[in-house]
Amino acid sequence: MLPVEQLKILAASEEFQKILAQDPVLEALEAEKYDPREEYGALADVFSFHTDFYGISVPPLTPALWAYLWATRNNYAHDIAAVVPPDTDIFLFLLVNGLRNLEKTPAQVAAAAAGYCEKWKLDYGKAHEFLCSMIVRAFKPLEMLPAANGSPGGPNVFDADWLTRICSIVSRETGEKVSDVMFEMSLHACCCYFIQAMRRHDTKHLIRRRTDGEICREIHQRVMQLAEEFLESLKQFQKLVQNQESKKRQE
Repeated sequence: MLPVEQLKILAASEEFQKILAQDPVLEALEAEKYDPREEYGALADVFSFHTDFYGISVPPLTPALWAYLWATRNNYAHDIAAVVPPDTDIFLFLLVNGLRNLEKTPAQVAAAAAGYCEKWKLDYGKAHEFLCSMIVRAFKPLEMLPAANGSPGGPNVFDADWLTRICSIVSRETGEKVSDVMFEMSLHACCCYFIQAMRRHDTKHLIRRRTDGEICREIHQRVMQLAEEFLESLKQFQKLVQNQESKKRQE
C-alpha cells in the first residue's frame, strides 16, 4: 500500500487520472466484469434472434460471414481503426441478405452494397457502433479460455481451416449439420459450444468466467503498478529540475 502522501498526489494529479482512463489493460479488465444488461443480447444471439436496427431486421453474425469478411479484407475483420464507409455497407448488406446462397463475386458484392447505409438513411457512426458491439459479443465466450503461455503472436486468422475446424467441433457438440452451423448458427453460439467442447478436456477447471472479485484484484494490481511508474517518473522529473536549478545557481 502506498503512503497517504503519495495517494494524495495521485488523487490530485490530472495526468495520472488521464493515464488510468487511457490504459488499455484497465479498459479490458473493466469490460470483463459481469454486466446483466449484456446477458439478454448474448442469449438472443444463442437463439439466433434478429435485432431491429432503425427499422431493419438484422440477424446475428455467423461463422461463414465472419470468415468471408476476413477473406475479402474487410477492415471489420482486420483493423477496426481503419474501417471506412464501404466496409460498413458491405457488412450490413451481407448480414441482412445472407451469405448461404450468395453467387456474387466480392467485387459484385461491393457494387451491390455501395451506399447501403445511405439507402436506409442510416448514420455510419451508429452503424459502426452497432457492428462493433456485435463482433465483441460474438467472441465474448472465448474470454473464458486461460491465457496461453508462449503462444505465437501475430494477427488472428479466420481462413477456411479456422471455419471448418470450429464448425466441425460445434457440429459434433450439437448434432447440427456442419453447413447449418456455418451459415445459420450465430458466431456467439458457436463460441459458446466451442467452450463446452474444450471443457471436456479441462481437468483443472480453468475454463470459466472469472468472478468480479478476481477482476477487481487485477484492476487494483494494475492501478498500483501504474501508480508506482508514475511516481517514479515524477521523482526523476523533480530531480532533473533540481539539477538544472543547481547548475543555474552555480553559474
